[in-house]
Amino acid sequence: MEDSYYRCLAVMDRIREETIKEYGNLSRLSIKMGYSRSFLGTRDNQAQVFRIPLIVKIAQELNVSVDWLLSGKNKQPFRKCIINYEKLIQAYDQKASENKKHSGNSIKKSVQSSMCFLKKNISKNLNLATLFYLSDILHVSIADLVLEKELT
Repeated sequence: MEDSYYRCLAVMDRIREETIKEYGNLSRLSIKMGYSRSFLGTRDNQAQVFRIPLIVKIAQELNVSVDWLLSGKNKQPFRKCIINYEKLIQAYDQKASENKKHSGNSIKKSVQSSMCFLKKNISKNLNLATLFYLSDILHVSIADLVLEKELT
């Protein structure tokens, strides 16, 4: 299981790599997306705080799939997508019931608090580090969470 911090850095590396090809630097991409010149540059090593809607917006602007941006696998052009938060919630509920059966204890408090947050804020506030953390703990692949659709 890869640490979510390093997975976030890998996402930022992919963002930087594609941005250099398309725009030359992160400042130009920031401006093109309607942010200040330094928006992405000041967050260069802080991809873990990026919210999922921002990741989708970056993927769209760079014309790469969200799945590739998150996992580094199967590089494809951008396709409209949704993050399947329900899959995370189902995996959590299943793991919680399994843990209660086997040990009488519930899942770690950190996972419980992350899932409470997720259930309340379903997609608005989930950040990249939390998404990676939950996918690792709950054994749900990123590919299963990113549901891409053909643009219509």
